[in-house]
Amino acid sequence: MFRNLLTKRIATAVAVGAVLALTQLSAPGVVTTSPAIELTAACSYAARTTTSTDLTLDKSFVEAGESNSASVTVSSDAGTPQGTVTFRIPGHLNETVTLASGQASQALPTDLRAGRTYQVRARYNGDNTGPDCYRKSGDSTHFRVEGNGGGISGEEGSGGPGQPGTGAGVLGDTGAAENTELYGLLGLGLVGLGGLGLVINRRRARN
Repeated sequence: MFRNLLTKRIATAVAVGAVLALTQLSAPGVVTTSPAIELTAACSYAARTTTSTDLTLDKSFVEAGESNSASVTVSSDAGTPQGTVTFRIPGHLNETVTLASGQASQALPTDLRAGRTYQVRARYNGDNTGPDCYRKSGDSTHFRVEGNGGGISGEEGSGGPGQPGTGAGVLGDTGAAENTELYGLLGLGLVGLGGLGLVINRRRARN
């Protein structure tokens, strides 16, 4: 009985709603429109346009505390890319800037240690919002802070052709390679002495 009563009430509500809708549609001077729904489809990777990122620095050499800046131009064969660029100096800088007419710039830290070379990376983060979609791209370069201390600061990775290699942490400008070779030779010598001692002990044991 309860189920039948509930069914009747639902049917009545549906009927009333239909009558109201028809009345609204048929009322003179009333025009009903459905709101437009805009959908932006993400581009597939294959459909995205290849881009090129060109990173330049205001100065390749600076004194400790001196200001410096990095500039980026992102280009493609199909218009001017839009989106953002991330500037990085591993361990010192990580800033994302919005492109304006395909260009962006970023001030570099002034509290970097003197006597070291720092790698700057710029990565265009791509754009898949359409109608023109662009692939990611990047570039890197380096600059030196003059003074004492020596080293290259950065993370492991390649800065591209002609760019300096970097390692985790900081390496001195001089003596690092020589020390590595010296320790290697010293290790080989110790291994050789250990082997010679083992042979001598065996011969003594046999005698």
